[in-house]
Amino acid sequence: MIEITLEQACQLVGAVHGSFIQVDHRNGFLDITSTYGEDWTEDKKNCHLGIGYGITGTVAATGKPYFCADTTQDPTYVSLFSYVKSEMAVPVKVRGEVWGVINMDGFEPNAFSESDLTTVSLFADLVAFAFSLEEEYDERKRLLEEAMEGQKLEAVVKVIAGIAHEINNPLTTVLGQASILEMTPDQPPAASSLRAISSETRRAARILRSLLHFARREVSAKQVVNVASIVRELFSLREYQLRVHNIELTFRDAQPPAAVEANPDQVLQVLMNLVNNAERAIPPERKDGKIAILAERAGRFLLIRVADNGEGIPEENSEKVFRPFFTTKEKAGSVGLGLPVAQTLMEAHGGKLYLSTSSAAGSCFVLEFPAALPAIPEGDVDGDGEIGAGSAASIPAPTPSKTARNLKPGSVGRVLVVDDEPAILEFLERFLTMQKVEVVTGGNGIEGLERLAADGDFDVVLSDIKMPRCNGIDFYSQACVDFPSYKGRFLFMSGDFISATIHEFHQKTGCHILEKPFKIGKLKELIFSFFNNAAPPPPPSPTA
Repeated sequence: MIEITLEQACQLVGAVHGSFIQVDHRNGFLDITSTYGEDWTEDKKNCHLGIGYGITGTVAATGKPYFCADTTQDPTYVSLFSYVKSEMAVPVKVRGEVWGVINMDGFEPNAFSESDLTTVSLFADLVAFAFSLEEEYDERKRLLEEAMEGQKLEAVVKVIAGIAHEINNPLTTVLGQASILEMTPDQPPAASSLRAISSETRRAARILRSLLHFARREVSAKQVVNVASIVRELFSLREYQLRVHNIELTFRDAQPPAAVEANPDQVLQVLMNLVNNAERAIPPERKDGKIAILAERAGRFLLIRVADNGEGIPEENSEKVFRPFFTTKEKAGSVGLGLPVAQTLMEAHGGKLYLSTSSAAGSCFVLEFPAALPAIPEGDVDGDGEIGAGSAASIPAPTPSKTARNLKPGSVGRVLVVDDEPAILEFLERFLTMQKVEVVTGGNGIEGLERLAADGDFDVVLSDIKMPRCNGIDFYSQACVDFPSYKGRFLFMSGDFISATIHEFHQKTGCHILEKPFKIGKLKELIFSFFNNAAPPPPPSPTA
């Protein structure tokens, strides 16, 4: 923009030589940032005049235009070019301070007129206005991004207390059932105990996965996503705490179920904000609080209504709730940016967020999305969370491995398992042995490399990613150098699914990554695909 500004200013008055100088008030000098015409050597471009020195320095110091009809008669002029005989300089003021100076040179005395000075001064005012708008836009964008992160952080902090309590419930069940099994080692485990342990462990995993996914700073791109899947994640984060506060959270999907093309993280953030506001609107002494989320089709649009039976919004405030920094909850720590941020996110989706109704019986906000889409088929409603597992196609019955040799009689394959958690190694070894798989274990990447060097005869390497001494990524990289045939035979596990490093590793290598905890059926499916000498389904791009 600066280069174009200088060029247009010179063309306005017929100048064939000039420069745009930015003012460094902090250090007290002028910086030539753009030039026009010939003979601008690097030495001349890097010449730093002081504020108050020379014609441009005088303009920078006084904030007033300067007209020099003859440089040979003006002691203020500092010569950079011997052939410059006249000069004109005007300030560009941003927020009342000289931000830059437009300088134009003439090769003859009286090359410019007072009228030219007026013209360029008016042009400089327009330029200053444009720069001010650009700075204001950048500042508003920065404040909005900070507000968005602040709102997300506020929401995360709000749900952590409830989730910390909620997750202790399934863990208590798991611990209790496991203790009973330990007390009766001579009796076969009751099927009900095993089901409870499995169910509650998966419940705890879902809760943690939802929290970690919501807490991620990175957000996913727009995609076609079921409304129900976004709301399900919201329920994982808020339902328990709302229930403790005597508030019932309900959801009814559109019929037939609908999807939207949206950034699911941002839609979740909008819904989270509306549910949090609805919770604040319901007095704590109430025992019959209700927050209802309703998705419905309306012609080409999909509407998601969030209604509550709280105290409502006074009519005089109904038009103010979307104004930045407007709040009636100062004592609750609100800064009045939640709804403006939510509205901005919806507008970025080509949609709307508005207050539909409000009375003493409660309020209803509406998210309006364009072009409602049919729902896409959902897989496992529990959400395994694995990256790159592909479709859950049926796996043919295992046959003896065509890759690994020297198998024990009856074995179907050979696996190297590497993990720094002894309990996980024990579980994996026990499970795979039950599937007639030969298992060799290692506690980190270094031990994994040692096992490959001692006996590089495995169908697949199953490895954790985060491990001491040598992590899974380094293990894989070195193994591909030392044992190239294993490049396509790695299967990874990870409990840190929000790591950008892990996602980048997946995208770069295409390796399958199972999120801990995972279903053993999925693990068996992938392992056996290696045994049958059939490559696993191609991994999709990460969506977590």
